[in-house]
Amino acid sequence: MKKQDFQQFLLESFRDGVYKRELRLSKQEVEMIRQYYPSASVVETGKQKQKAWYEVRLIAKSKQTQ
Repeated sequence: MKKQDFQQFLLESFRDGVYKRELRLSKQEVEMIRQYYPSASVVETGKQKQKAWYEVRLIAKSKQTQ
């Protein structure tokens, strides 16, 4: 996916106050998320051939909700 297309995909995925999603991403896409959102939590939850499933949180959990 082109960088500009991926940025648009992220904007659409996390609009309307959504801060947590499970997304199917390539390693390159995970690195882009980490570059754009250094404090984001990105945890692999499942694996497939070329891409894996990740839980992506743009806002870290507070200590009270953990």
